[in-house]
Amino acid sequence: MLAKGRWRVLMLGLLLSSTAAAMPGPRPPVIEVADPTLDDFAQTLIEPGHRPVIRYNPLICARAGRALCVFTLWHELGHIVLRHASRHISLARKEREADIWAARHAPPAAVRAAYRFFLSGHGGSASHGSSLQRAARLRPFLLPPRRHI
Repeated sequence: MLAKGRWRVLMLGLLLSSTAAAMPGPRPPVIEVADPTLDDFAQTLIEPGHRPVIRYNPLICARAGRALCVFTLWHELGHIVLRHASRHISLARKEREADIWAARHAPPAAVRAAYRFFLSGHGGSASHGSSLQRAARLRPFLLPPRRHI
């Protein structure tokens, strides 16, 4: 099981990093909840008058690897930053926008992990688009891995 403190630091890091510049107006604090019963990596819950909640499954994240889970959390944070709960656009467009926002803001290793995951045929759905469509969205944001000399 992943330590709660590690995930809280991760989420705090997400909120205090480049996200701050991307969010107009006051930033709503995000509550993160580890939920091993969730049947997906993560899910965002946004209800009017309440703080946004990102639920994540620490068991799925542990199996998939930290980098892929980090991308997924950035994707979910994108839904919050882009105010998807209050915008009347299609679910497919919201998912495309969240993928692109995450690709722009997530660490390069997380974007590479998600790209490989999507290229392997995973992560597609009716609302997110096919796995290959998702990989194509991330391709422009891929940076080569850092080489240490």
